[in-house]
Amino acid sequence: MCIMLGDLKDIRLKLGLTQFELAVQSGVSLPTIQNIEAGKANPSLDIIDKLMEALGLKLKIEFPEINIEIAATLGVPLSRKSNLKMTVSKDLLRREARKWALSFEYTNFTEREKLAFSSFLCAIKDHWPSFYNEIKTPLFEEEIQKIRKNGHAIKLRRISISNLSKYL
Repeated sequence: MCIMLGDLKDIRLKLGLTQFELAVQSGVSLPTIQNIEAGKANPSLDIIDKLMEALGLKLKIEFPEINIEIAATLGVPLSRKSNLKMTVSKDLLRREARKWALSFEYTNFTEREKLAFSSFLCAIKDHWPSFYNEIKTPLFEEEIQKIRKNGHAIKLRRISISNLSKYL
């Protein structure tokens, strides 16, 4: 089951806890709990974890799954071709790139797939810098620096530029 912060009050009430009791059990201040329940707070993961633990729940963070077929459709120079029939746009690339940023480090990519994604991002950075600024993350910057020294990445970058030039 997935719960949102807005469900915190309902869960607390179902367990028969007052805000004060939750504060004591979790170690989170009463005003913080009041603000979270009122939708006026943006709590850290540490605070959310403390509240969940006090309520007998576990905090689980899941990263979005990267769809290799969509990536290939967007122009990432992967060794497999995509059969997806979809409209490619800047918005779609922006959404997918944000997923890549969140999941890149935690996905079981092959070295070849990592090189393809990094080359693709490098092509965007070099040829469409304003668009790159919309999607960049420290992780992307780190990956791009790694591949700049890789000769195989030059060919993949050229393929990426050709693919990207169709819609960027």
